Amino acid sequence: MIVASEPISSNKTVAAPKAKELPVAPVVLAAKPNDGKVTTKVKGFAEISAVPAYPDTKQKDEPATKPKIESVTYVGPSPLKARDWIRVDVVGTPNGRAICEVKGLIPRTVMKEIEPGKYRASVMIPSNKFVHNQPLLAHLTVDGVDAPTVQASKLITVEPPSAEPVSTPEPVVASAPAPEPLPARVPEPTPVQEATQAPPPAPAPQPTVETQPPAPEKPKIKAPVVLTAPVMGSRILRTILITGTAEPGSSVIVTVSYTNGLRGLLNLSGQVCSQLVAVNSEGRFQVGPLPLEGPLATKGLIFTVKAYYPDSEQAASMVSVFGDRS
Repeated sequence: MIVASEPISSNKTVAAPKAKELPVAPVVLAAKPNDGKVTTKVKGFAEISAVPAYPDTKQKDEPATKPKIESVTYVGPSPLKARDWIRVDVVGTPNGRAICEVKGLIPRTVMKEIEPGKYRASVMIPSNKFVHNQPLLAHLTVDGVDAPTVQASKLITVEPPSAEPVSTPEPVVASAPAPEPLPARVPEPTPVQEATQAPPPAPAPQPTVETQPPAPEKPKIKAPVVLTAPVMGSRILRTILITGTAEPGSSVIVTVSYTNGLRGLLNLSGQVCSQLVAVNSEGRFQVGPLPLEGPLATKGLIFTVKAYYPDSEQAASMVSVFGDRS
């Protein structure tokens, strides 16, 4: 400890009364051995300053957590052989650079981070390289800091293919053909004497009967179709009633047409009806009465009525009447 005090002067003046002098407090400089800082203290006052005795050396920043590899696995065929593919998966600290290798077989291969913290690589087993129980190693570096190397739990073995024995074909010994067996002797059949039989008597001649072809059937003649109404040349007013006779049980076609007998633009013609009418058992048929309305009521029209069998229109019965409606 160093103590400093201010000396008291011995010279005194008489001209003025001497003022009361205050005592000078000692100043203490203390150095702390723990941190090397020097402090200044005045007796009766608190510590007023602290100056380091030497500057602090800057220490290197270390990462909060070191990178690490959590798992190393691979998938491939078993047993492994040349030109087979295996898939290597590494799980560890994300945003790093992962490398996998197999000493003497697979060189250092950079893996791809497919997801945060998941690294993957597909490598092919090279030809003419063989290992036995060799570990698959994985390395991981994050921000320049290396994680401890981790190996897969399953070791890798690639053995050379074994030579297949060449099979020697066995000699084929030709065997002599076996003698063919002689055919068995078949006993000859004993001839059987046929019994003598008398020839059958000749059939007696039968008298010939002359057959005549059947006479052709005569075609059935139908009763002619006859219109009984209206009467030829009669005059009609408002309706037409058609009656007639024909073969009982047959059918006839009845048609009614009209015309005014003029030509060109003044011509007025057409058909009133065309019907297939059944003939009753008494040989009678009827159509109508048919009303004459509209153009059919024109005075002076000529109506032609025709009745005939469907298969013989040439033998039709036909009459003409005149419209006389005023």
